[in-house]
Amino acid sequence: MIFTSILSSSAAILLYTGLLFLNISIRKGDSAGSRTAGRSIYLIFALSSLLYGIHLLFEIMTIQQETIPGILLFFKPQVAVELVAGIFWLWAIAHYTQVKPRRLLWLLTSIFSLLATLNLVLPYGYIWQEVSGLQSINLPWGESYVHLMGIPHPLIVLGTVTNILTFSFIFYACFRQYQQGEHQKASILAFCIVILLISTIHIYLVDAGVLPQFISTVPFTFLIMIILMSLQFADEIVKTELKLKYYNTHLEQIIEVRTQELKAAIQEATLLEERNRIAGELHDSVNQSLHSLVMIADSLPKIQQTFPEEIPPGLRKIKDLAQGTLAEMRNLLVELRPQGLVDKPLGELLRQLSQAIAHRTSLNLTTYIGCDSKLPPQVQICFYRIVQEALNNVVRHAKAQHAEIHFNCKHLDCHSDRVQLLVKDDGLGFSKENILPGNLGLNFMKERAEKIGACLKISSKPGQGTKVLVDWFISN
Repeated sequence: MIFTSILSSSAAILLYTGLLFLNISIRKGDSAGSRTAGRSIYLIFALSSLLYGIHLLFEIMTIQQETIPGILLFFKPQVAVELVAGIFWLWAIAHYTQVKPRRLLWLLTSIFSLLATLNLVLPYGYIWQEVSGLQSINLPWGESYVHLMGIPHPLIVLGTVTNILTFSFIFYACFRQYQQGEHQKASILAFCIVILLISTIHIYLVDAGVLPQFISTVPFTFLIMIILMSLQFADEIVKTELKLKYYNTHLEQIIEVRTQELKAAIQEATLLEERNRIAGELHDSVNQSLHSLVMIADSLPKIQQTFPEEIPPGLRKIKDLAQGTLAEMRNLLVELRPQGLVDKPLGELLRQLSQAIAHRTSLNLTTYIGCDSKLPPQVQICFYRIVQEALNNVVRHAKAQHAEIHFNCKHLDCHSDRVQLLVKDDGLGFSKENILPGNLGLNFMKERAEKIGACLKISSKPGQGTKVLVDWFISN
């Protein structure tokens, strides 16, 4: 049957549209939270579309019946579902236009709910007080179906008043939306409401006998409304997605710029700190050594006349100071160059570092190098900085007389599995309980070791010196 096929196709479209927007509302709830306005309107619209689709399925079953009990079996739930769908459609329009007179909306919702309940409870629904028979309706293309005839129920007046209030609210909401500048949305809604009003008036005129019996056009009116509104919502979704994509891209660009600025600031602060440290070392060691050289050189001519036997020791002192100053300068020049800590083997760098520290302090420092191969750049820099920090702690806090550096690696060129570094001294030592939580030197060494996946172990006891052991495995 053509009419049944049309109703089935319409029901399929409504159900598909409802499921589609139900999925959209769920996705919006997962991504933006369950209280967003967009999710609410899509969820309400989806439920109204699904209910109208179910309403059409009941209508298909109704027109296939030929007896009064058979028709009432499907006609009563058909009308009830239509009333519940009207509730969701009412709230969808309220969210769509952002016009929400709460009292009126809840009043209409209560009336629609009451009518839907009474329609299921009363013998002939809220439309008929008594059914007297069936009337055959012939369609222009040759099909026919039967329709109930009887005495209208007084509750039909309540339904009519409710419909008038509903249309009045919708037109008012549409007008308010147009005033707010949303002309396109208001025009689409106005068109939908006009055709729905025409279909509703047609039903009343048919029931009054003014027009001949014909099929109800309300289901098709709702189909047109759902399609137009879904197209409007789809357009809004696409525009929203484009805006979000633009904002995300813009935000990523801002984050990238800020990240680069932060990196530059951190790099500048690091360079400034390093320059200050090197300037301090130049002042504390090289400057004092050069000053001593000048003083000794100035005094040698005077000593030669009075104590000639003191000349050879003085010359040796000048030589030692010059060699120490040269070692100190070499070490500083290595640290000034970005590639200075990776161009040479770590063993050679540790020798230069120990010579420089031994020159400017009274510490007896011995270096044992068991490997002259290069390590990966990041690993080599971390090992060097850990040794540097450990020796600084020895000089500043340990009051040690002797310290040792042990650096060993086995078959590095043949993919050895272990590199080991040990720094130990005979100083005061310390107790772990007396270490402050924010000790920057120890934290610095731990962070360096963790950065390359090395194992750092610091052992010390009061009066027994300190050992700093670093193990790094190439598999890391």
